[in-house]
Amino acid sequence: MKIYLWAFIISLAIIQVIVFGKEMNSNTCCKIGAEGQAKYDEKVQQLMQQCIQELDLANQTEDKQREGFVCVVECVGRKVNVIDANKNLIEKGLRNFVINEMALEPYQKVVAEQTIKKCTEELKTPSPETNGCSHIVLRASSCVEAELFKSCPADKQDTSDECVKLRQEINSGKDS
Repeated sequence: MKIYLWAFIISLAIIQVIVFGKEMNSNTCCKIGAEGQAKYDEKVQQLMQQCIQELDLANQTEDKQREGFVCVVECVGRKVNVIDANKNLIEKGLRNFVINEMALEPYQKVVAEQTIKKCTEELKTPSPETNGCSHIVLRASSCVEAELFKSCPADKQDTSDECVKLRQEINSGKDS
């Protein structure tokens, strides 16, 4: 269930960006300047918009857009070479994306390789599909974001109720 919690958080983050201009990500609950995050978010949002257009979801009902969310994320995964045409993870592509494209803070760079190895191992199990689209990119994103979220130094962690609760859920594994 951890994957579905993070899939929900990711989808909520996208909705938050579109509606409110605010998002939750691996830096949200860490009081360290995330200077590169805005540029990264913009790039991902542009890719998602391209995929929404390509999948003809732009003028669909909210329910249809929600149904197509997994397909949009899969499309983005193909565009950044994280998965191939057969919906298989490309480990080198995931590594390149995490290390070169994500807005990693110094404390995250320290755990990036370990994160990629852990997530690649977790992604060896088959991924479910929704509307013919694989959840593998959602699973990869969820795993990477969770590991990077957990890497925030203790003295920099946001102690707001929302962040404390989220951190407890992720660290306890009760949502897995």
